[in-house]
Amino acid sequence: MIKRSIRVLRKTATVAAAVAAVVVGAVGFGLGGVQAAEPIKIGTFLAVTGPASFLGDPELKTLEMYVEQVNAAGGVLGRPLELVSYDAQHDAKKAVTFVKRLVEQDKVDLIVGGSTTGTTMAVIKLVEEAGVPFISLAGAGVIVDPVKKWVFKTPHTDRVAVDKIFQDMKARGLTKVGLFAGSGGFDKSCHKNALELAPGKGMTIVADESHGKGDTDMTAQLTKIKNAPGVQTLLYCGFGAPTSIVAKNYKQLGMTIPHYQTHGSASMKFIQGADGAAEGVRLPAAALLVVDQLADSHPQKQVAGAYKTAYESRYNDSISTFGGHAYDGLFIAVEAIKRAGSADKEKVRAEIEKTNNFGEAIGSCSSRDGRLFRGLAAQGNRLKPTFCFLPHCGGGSRRGVRPGSGFRVAMDRPERGARGLVHPHPNLPPSRGKASCPSGDCPGLRPRPGGGAAVDPVTLRRLPLPRRRGNKFCRGGPCRAR
Repeated sequence: MIKRSIRVLRKTATVAAAVAAVVVGAVGFGLGGVQAAEPIKIGTFLAVTGPASFLGDPELKTLEMYVEQVNAAGGVLGRPLELVSYDAQHDAKKAVTFVKRLVEQDKVDLIVGGSTTGTTMAVIKLVEEAGVPFISLAGAGVIVDPVKKWVFKTPHTDRVAVDKIFQDMKARGLTKVGLFAGSGGFDKSCHKNALELAPGKGMTIVADESHGKGDTDMTAQLTKIKNAPGVQTLLYCGFGAPTSIVAKNYKQLGMTIPHYQTHGSASMKFIQGADGAAEGVRLPAAALLVVDQLADSHPQKQVAGAYKTAYESRYNDSISTFGGHAYDGLFIAVEAIKRAGSADKEKVRAEIEKTNNFGEAIGSCSSRDGRLFRGLAAQGNRLKPTFCFLPHCGGGSRRGVRPGSGFRVAMDRPERGARGLVHPHPNLPPSRGKASCPSGDCPGLRPRPGGGAAVDPVTLRRLPLPRRRGNKFCRGGPCRAR
């Protein structure tokens, strides 16, 4: 078990405290840091080591780096942030133990953590009963669907990813899918959503295979998919080392059908682990991974570029969307505390829920105008934009994908009637039913009058925005219980 606690800037905390002791009446700020005030405690439990360390390691590094930066700039409401972290190692039992400790012993004000769906789901009952705001960094939609009062998440959901992958497949004339999934919480949720969404998207699952935890060879399952009658494309639902193993086995078998994976593969470690076999794999992910290739006018260019520079210069390592999820979670919390005027849990929870058009988002399915969710493909030793998506994001942080979206969608589930774009952010020009991308930002797009471009294959029908009345949602008729 590893516990880390950062109360103020590591290098200046002792000096600042000494100065406070000598200079009578010195309170507030000094030496670039925060002193004297009671800290605001942010708890986190992450997979820093173990099989999911590719998630937890950049998440913890990001949180540590920006907690230090916030404290160096004066803290939040005149109080330093204290990050209390535990290494849950992708173990649900350890996650439960550590969250109990964060709540009962460490007395944290809120939690930003949970690298995986499995560890996140294991602690939801605890945080709900304790009444502690919890921003998860994991991907599955089940985390926020059905709605939980105290639970939020930053990454776009697996359902969103599958929906957009199916859109791209359909646009390329690929409708016969070989589905392959791992055994983790995210993997199973992704697999379930693929089966549910396929009929409504005109897709047919012609092969359905899975692998167990710790498997290091998937050639048997991939051979079955390769030999499935009529199979046109492969979709793998999973994260971590298996993503690279699937890519390598795919290449070893001489498979040539288009290969798709999810945002569970959205890091350079996937490409590096595949050892050349990731070439051409397509996946949806945040624009952070290709920030250097974004147009200068892109709304996330500056902040994402600053994050990339800061992270890579400090840690001498490549960025990932997972660190971006942690960045988003931390600053959504910080801004909520500022608006609440205190660290009062109920007030902070309410402000997190109100978060919209979050201007600092760099790692998640969110931006000021909704253009952050990208289709990427592995080319050589890097990821490059290849297809452009508008996200199914919730304008409210609980009902949809995450706080801060430039768009609102009635529901994630197309079979219940919500199939596309509802209300665009006012800064986005009307798209007349077409998904829009900034001009020159997405390849293969036709320019349209008024700026931007339209993606011909992706037609989204507009829906009226649901009205909320208490705990009920209404859409052009009587309110129904939610």
